[in-house]
Amino acid sequence: MKPTLLNTDKIGEDTVTRSNKPVTSNELANDQPRKTTMKDTVEFNVKAFYSMIEKNGLLTNWEQSFMCPCVNPLTLAPNPDCPVCHGTGRGYLPAREGVQIVIQENAKGKRLNEYGQYDTGTARGSVQIGYRVSTWDRITVPDFTVRQQYLFNVTEQRVKQGHYIPYDVKEILYIAYMGADGGLKQAIEGIDYTFDREIDKIYPTLNLEGFNLTIVMNVTMRYIVTDVEKELRYQYTERNLPERKFDEMPRLVLLKREEAFVNNIPMVNPANSELTTKASQQQIIERSTSDTDNGFGL
Repeated sequence: MKPTLLNTDKIGEDTVTRSNKPVTSNELANDQPRKTTMKDTVEFNVKAFYSMIEKNGLLTNWEQSFMCPCVNPLTLAPNPDCPVCHGTGRGYLPAREGVQIVIQENAKGKRLNEYGQYDTGTARGSVQIGYRVSTWDRITVPDFTVRQQYLFNVTEQRVKQGHYIPYDVKEILYIAYMGADGGLKQAIEGIDYTFDREIDKIYPTLNLEGFNLTIVMNVTMRYIVTDVEKELRYQYTERNLPERKFDEMPRLVLLKREEAFVNNIPMVNPANSELTTKASQQQIIERSTSDTDNGFGL
């Protein structure tokens, strides 16, 4: 038998032996993929997911969002008088009713700062299988109401055209203004204002022009989808068959209370009639220097 030829290098007193056999990187291997031997048949019970959501899910109305074309191409700010988005930069398609969502986590999201407590209301929910809820969509829970506050100043234009309140108002509890004598006075419906509950629009009378109106009301609970944390939830079943079966699982979405994005202090500057607003309460907290409502950023 012929001896195997080896290469040797001397390093000091040691001798390093190297084989002539070529070395191939594992990253460049051309081996064919081997057939799997996995025979684990443990799978999620998709019917159980359906049953869980059907039993525990809240009945909601799902509105798919779109960017409103009213945007100003120079400032990228939406039109505050737009009848579609009402200055938020987001419009919504007609609602799909009866979409069930299981709320798995519901936190108040309270923050404490120099402006007081700021409530963002964060929640997570699993959406009924088959509904592709996406970011910036709006979720309405018609069976729940929450307390909301709103403040605006009465201008000549708002007396003539009315003022849209960006909530689904269930009940107005209190409206007041600071009188000429410096005292707080309650506004009377039918005398100081009228309210169209079909379109959530308030019409102050001429005697309130120049005053600030503060409103306390009950509104329908609404969420904005800020993230889809588990957009692709799935499993392959019957893996050992030639054609595996694909099962879609419920999406996990991150929800935030609508009030975190709605401009609830839309004050108009009487000197130049410009709307000095904010895209969200967060901008006030961060002392934003912008005077325009950058609605597309939400």
